[in-house]
Amino acid sequence: MPILLTVENLVTADLSTIHKEQATYVGIDFGTSTTVVSYSYFDNEKRIVVTEVMNLRQKQSDGADFTGEKVPTVIALYHNRVLVGEGAANLKYELEKNKDVWYSFKMELGEDLGAKYCNSILGKDKSVRIQNAKDATILFFRFLKKEIESYVEQKGLCQNIKYAVSIPASFEANQRRDLVDALISNQMDVSKQSLIDEPNAAFLNYIHESEMNNEAVVIPKDINPKMLVFDFGAGTCDISILEIGVDYKGVYSKNLSISKFEKLGGNDIDRYIAYEILYPELLSHNHLDMDIFIMSEKKKIINALLTTAENLKIRICKAISLMRDSFDLSGLEQEYKVSVKDIRINTSKGVLYMDEIFFNIYPIRRTYESFHKEEKRCYSKRKTNI
Repeated sequence: MPILLTVENLVTADLSTIHKEQATYVGIDFGTSTTVVSYSYFDNEKRIVVTEVMNLRQKQSDGADFTGEKVPTVIALYHNRVLVGEGAANLKYELEKNKDVWYSFKMELGEDLGAKYCNSILGKDKSVRIQNAKDATILFFRFLKKEIESYVEQKGLCQNIKYAVSIPASFEANQRRDLVDALISNQMDVSKQSLIDEPNAAFLNYIHESEMNNEAVVIPKDINPKMLVFDFGAGTCDISILEIGVDYKGVYSKNLSISKFEKLGGNDIDRYIAYEILYPELLSHNHLDMDIFIMSEKKKIINALLTTAENLKIRICKAISLMRDSFDLSGLEQEYKVSVKDIRINTSKGVLYMDEIFFNIYPIRRTYESFHKEEKRCYSKRKTNI
């Protein structure tokens, strides 16, 4: 008989132990660009484990409150106020990196370079200093902990909080040590076992979504299949080969091999779009030659285009996601486009502007049609094997 894979039978924790411990379990997906927090608790009446995503409060640059599931992993000092999350992210390319705005610091954990951020304004007061990536991580988790505890109290949940944090499987010992130190500095209850490899978390999410969509995942009895997981984030492309099997304890998954740690991810896509698409279009729109700016000014212009590049990437991804959700491409004809507008950048040659630029995603549609045919073929094969 084949063996059904579910999140419940992959989790080794005893539910009765969870019930007796009376705790709120908080999982933090600590991302290079975005962090998401979820929580679980045991419902005594229904006798089930409830899991939800937290909507955390964040300050905008104008002081207004913003609440959302996604917390940009960004810190900024603006008008003598420290902002974390959405407000800081909106200032990401307006302020100077590692001076009064800090982001992608997750990728620099483990680097023993002392006070790397030499121009940092937050450098004197030990309670809020940011002189290196570890300092930034400590301050970011200080904010998270405060908002998590406030959320737990408002919801009337158990205030005995147990934390788990997902990280790249390729994170090396020194990177993991810096992260654990940052958590311990904030009195967050963690251990090395509380660090979950991101590909493993992605695999559990895949199993969960399959359950929700009535597309059960099964493995043949007496066979330990291997699964290749790609976790492409903003800063890392994490690749892991997992073995799925059954032993005397039940169903298990374990890493057989993981990729080497490399700084590769969505940030590189943003920069590619800015360099190869937006920058040439901007120069063409303003009737300027490609070599008109020296490299230092070109870099400043590219940095100013990164927010637009990221927004364009997100809009295209959402358009592709709509295709995937409906599997109906009939409404996406050749003229289907996404656009970005109102670009204004001050340069030594005057203000470069572009009112609106359109990008045709028809080629993406054709690529996706080919991908979807292959996906359907693989899924049919999987059902046949079952």
